[in-house]
Amino acid sequence: MKHFILFGTMCLAVLSAAAQSVEYKLIDFKKDTSQINTLKIKTGSRLGLKISNINKKLYTIDNTVTQTSYNETAPALFELFSKAKLPDENPPSSAFTAEDFKLFTSSQISNAKLQAPMAKKLTELNELYSNTAETLIENEKKLIAFGETYKEVKNILRYQMILKSLQNDCDRPFTEIRNRVFEETKNAFTNSTMAPEDRLLLDAPDYAIIPGVLERYFDKIIEADVRAPYKELTNDFSPSKRDQLDKNITKINALIGELTGPIESDKKLKETAKTVVVTLKDLGSGSKLSQLYKDNMDHYAKIDITKLNSDMEAFNATARFEVINDFKYFNEGNWTYIVDPQPIEDDLTVITVNIKAKEAVTCSQLMRSYIYKIRPKGGLKIDFSTGLFINYGGNDFKDQTYRYDPIEGNTTQQKIVKNDSKNAIFPSVGALMHIYRRTGSEVKLAGAFGLSTRDLERINYHAGASLIFGTSKRFILSAGATLTKATLITDKYQDGQVIDKAGAPEAIPTASFSRFGFFGAFTYNLSAK
Repeated sequence: MKHFILFGTMCLAVLSAAAQSVEYKLIDFKKDTSQINTLKIKTGSRLGLKISNINKKLYTIDNTVTQTSYNETAPALFELFSKAKLPDENPPSSAFTAEDFKLFTSSQISNAKLQAPMAKKLTELNELYSNTAETLIENEKKLIAFGETYKEVKNILRYQMILKSLQNDCDRPFTEIRNRVFEETKNAFTNSTMAPEDRLLLDAPDYAIIPGVLERYFDKIIEADVRAPYKELTNDFSPSKRDQLDKNITKINALIGELTGPIESDKKLKETAKTVVVTLKDLGSGSKLSQLYKDNMDHYAKIDITKLNSDMEAFNATARFEVINDFKYFNEGNWTYIVDPQPIEDDLTVITVNIKAKEAVTCSQLMRSYIYKIRPKGGLKIDFSTGLFINYGGNDFKDQTYRYDPIEGNTTQQKIVKNDSKNAIFPSVGALMHIYRRTGSEVKLAGAFGLSTRDLERINYHAGASLIFGTSKRFILSAGATLTKATLITDKYQDGQVIDKAGAPEAIPTASFSRFGFFGAFTYNLSAK
């Protein structure tokens, strides 16, 4: 018994699944113009529409889909970055290297054979000059790198604007737009500091992995190129560090003056010391170090690293996520409109999709409509209709009346005679139930069963066949058999019978009998489903 129940349950599940099959009609918005279609779908199945290559953001669809605004403006952060002031070009001194500030080697100092105090001062100058230059060069490199990072973040926001522009494209198919997104993504970061292995992933783009690539790139910029350098720059250009650099420059100039005169006036000056004198005089006439120091301080003054850092932290707080979301917008779902599958059970299901471009959108396809009229096929349907019936049959089908006729030459007996009927048919008003198999056509053959009445006292029963015309408003012609009640003479008497006048009843006795006949009917249904 358990197996039987389980088998029955499985059968019902299979039949239910079969009856609820889902089908989508595919529409390409770029290719398929407005259309009206009539379909015939199996009863009990479900039908939906899938419209591809439509940028839903830029269209109102059936006035039921709420979309984000299509009037995109530049993000506030992009405007903020655009106002940032960076030097047009780096100062000439930025090309200096530490080698440009090597004054003397230890051998040169030793070979100069200077007096011990002079040699000590020269060594001090040599080290202070070289160390100060190295500090200034490193500071300049950090300033330049910080400015380049700012430009790189600005480039990311420029890339975001390209994405937003492509989001407003309603004339190209989705695949073409997304290929353009891949190409712009690759081009935007070709010369970036993105990890090489991640940049390679952009050469063969995969929509699913690019958000992760961008995440890693943004993390690297903020942590490695913004926060750590900003901390170093804040320390390197602190008031105490700048004051110390200024003191170093002052001391270097003082040492140059203290060394140049005494060494040059030394009558015992060795030939090897003349190179030292020449170098010291060159330093005194226009020190490269002084120029490097001046350019370094000017560069720092022009670049407001606090503001640049604040802007880039603002990017990290919001814009980085917006960029990724703007990239993720280019998924097929945002270019596909789906009408959920509708059960095909009624006689006519109409799916209408009206598409209209939003105001101020410059789309070549401004308006389209798709109408699908679906009629079910298969399965039994029961409908009802009301109208006029015409009933007819033999002599015994209708009510009969009787009379006594005298018999010529016979005064004691009389003859029962049936009166002639004035009408061969009688009308009635009633309703029919129609049972038929759905075909989806305008004309259907159905079985008919129903009731009618002439005077509300007697019910007629009908069975036959019908021809149903129409779908939403139906007119039906029916014909078949009628079962009704007819008033006829009782079984004790019969038509033509001769009876004695003395024992005859005053009125000839009658009774109600069931009789079969035929009917024709014209009925209608103006509210069929």
